[in-house]
Amino acid sequence: MSDPAGGEAPRGGDEPEDAARAETAEAHDDNGRIVILGVGNLLLTDEGVGPLTIVYLGERWRFPDHVELVDGATAGLELINVFQSAGHIVVVDTVLGGAEPGALYRFHPDDVPMDVRYRTSIHQVSFIDAWTMARLLGPAPEIVIIGVEPEDMATPHVGLTATIEARLPDIEELVLSELSRLGVTPERRGETDGA
Repeated sequence: MSDPAGGEAPRGGDEPEDAARAETAEAHDDNGRIVILGVGNLLLTDEGVGPLTIVYLGERWRFPDHVELVDGATAGLELINVFQSAGHIVVVDTVLGGAEPGALYRFHPDDVPMDVRYRTSIHQVSFIDAWTMARLLGPAPEIVIIGVEPEDMATPHVGLTATIEARLPDIEELVLSELSRLGVTPERRGETDGA
């Protein structure tokens, strides 16, 4: 997992995992459904960056029918159905990678060593458990996680810190880049309908 600003977060991964990931992607080539999944707790300031990114994207873009915005909140094993029904998933979540608040990461769950995996965010144990279970039950989708280093996940507050809110356009750019890689170009709201 890397920080586009130049930092590097802990990572793992090797060739067998890459081969398994390629097999998973091939198994889902016939499933064109793409899910943009925001996970996090809206009540704990920056922990809510995932769901708030979903709102931000929904207000600014119109997506094709096969692309779905999903607010995963703090769901854990309930996400298995989401994982099983999609060919590709882009997750937006907080990640405790040790960089400065607002740092952005892009990685696959298998890129994170097990000892680091459970430090990513408050709800992450159940998120990773759901991912692992989905893989055991059958072909799992290609998944990319866009992580955001939080500034404050302790203060009970609905809304992001100014530091993380300022990164929403950069998070948006990373999500749109993933969609472009998958051949999807959403339509900017207001460009054709005046909305």
